[in-house]
Order: sequence, then structure tokens, then C-alpha cells
Amino acid sequence: ATKCRLIDCVVITGSASPIELYTIDLDYKCLAVESAPNSWIRWTPKARFRVRQFMEAEKALKWHEDVHMVDLFRQHPDIVAMRMRYTLEFSHIFNMGYQNYTLGEWQVAKRLLSLTLNLLGTEDGPSAALLCFMAEPHNYVPPRTWRGVRQLEAKELSPGGPFHDRRPALWLQL
Repeated sequence: ATKCRLIDCVVITGSASPIELYTIDLDYKCLAVESAPNSWIRWTPKARFRVRQFMEAEKALKWHEDVHMVDLFRQHPDIVAMRMRYTLEFSHIFNMGYQNYTLGEWQVAKRLLSLTLNLLGTEDGPSAALLCFMAEPHNYVPPRTWRGVRQLEAKELSPGGPFHDRRPALWLQL
């Protein structure tokens, strides 16, 4: 849990209790793509079966009781490289913005999340989503019934949902 970032608390349509949403911050674009091997592999059913066996064995090693994911996050060179962008400064500012968001201090949250929006050199999706929710239709003023939890409609979860359609126009206003 120490490697996850709390990004919202929502009630999904059809659910009675709030759900905390987390993300794992990884910058996959920093990794170099490995080139394909020079030798051509003939993908016969037997070859596919052997590759599948190999992949299952690798997966089983990671599920062993002696394996601790936090150690993998600290030691695996690819994961270390992918987490390099996410600085302590970014985490602190986002967490302060998120706390102000949940407590209903949306003007302060707007200021802090606007900082984290592009602090990493690319748009931070969770900062963008929270700013989007506070902006429309609320204009950065929390509803009187605000308790730090919001209703998340099923249509917002789809690729064509409102976050995908509105975001670019909103950032011009910030």
C-alpha cells in the first residue's frame, strides 16, 4: 500500500458503500523497447505450450510466500526507472491537494492540483480528473452535502465519458 497513491473516494452506481481508488505511478515510456531476436521462431503448438509453461513458472515465482512486492519495487531496475519521475515533492503536493479536495477546500485543492497537473513534465491523470470534477458543474465550490465522497456514474468510466471529452478545454481556463 505504500507504493499506491490514493486518488479518490467514490460510490459507484449500484454500490452502497464508498470505494477508495488508488493508482500505482509508473512511467512506462522511460523504458527502452527490446529489439526482436534475430532468429525466426516457428510458432508451433508445442512452442506455444513451452512459452506458456515458462510464463506460468515465472508468475508462480512471484506468488511465492518469500516474495515481497515492496522489495520488487525497490530493487527491480525497470520498476525503479519507471518510478523515478514521481518525486517526493510531487507526492506531497498531490496529497495536500487531495486532502483539501476531500475536506471541501476546493479553491486550495485547485491551486495545489494545478501544480501537480504538469509538474512531472506530462499531464497527471488523477490531478486532471479531480480538477475536472471540481470545475464542472461545481465551479470549484463543493456541494453543501459534500462529505469527501462523490458519486461516480457508469458513463464516466467509459472511454467516451465526460472526462475524455472535456479535459483539454478545461485546462485552458486554469
